[in-house]
Amino acid sequence: MKAIFSLILLLLSNTAFSDDESGVSNNRLNKYFHTDLDYEAFFNELKAGLLSGDKEKVASLNLYPIRVNYPEKSVYYDTVEEFIDNYDKIIRTEMLSRVEKQEFSSLFYNYNGMHIGFGDIWFSGICVDGESCESLSINVWAYSVLSIEEK
Repeated sequence: MKAIFSLILLLLSNTAFSDDESGVSNNRLNKYFHTDLDYEAFFNELKAGLLSGDKEKVASLNLYPIRVNYPEKSVYYDTVEEFIDNYDKIIRTEMLSRVEKQEFSSLFYNYNGMHIGFGDIWFSGICVDGESCESLSINVWAYSVLSIEEK
């Protein structure tokens, strides 16, 4: 079952919303998510925090309670402190390897948000001022602790 789930994630990550050779289409992205610039800035901030090992920075980018999908079950961490206490169980070397390779232009996205790697980290935005959506809050809403062999 785990292998089937991993295969589905792999296939979706490579094909689902791929626009062309240039990757993420700003026009399509803007239809889904308000503005691509907000998401690209968030992605760069998250990636920098993860790769530098800045637990506090990464924790500050989460929406709480934050869902973490482990192979055996999903767990919700209610606070920044809980997330930081469990950081090393969540943010693994394999995940960081995929984060390091990930470019904004090749992110997978759909109506749920955007994800890094094979669904390792999901993030999305919420309009905080109603329909005008002039103010956007972008946060990570889920992590998946996956072990997938890359070829």
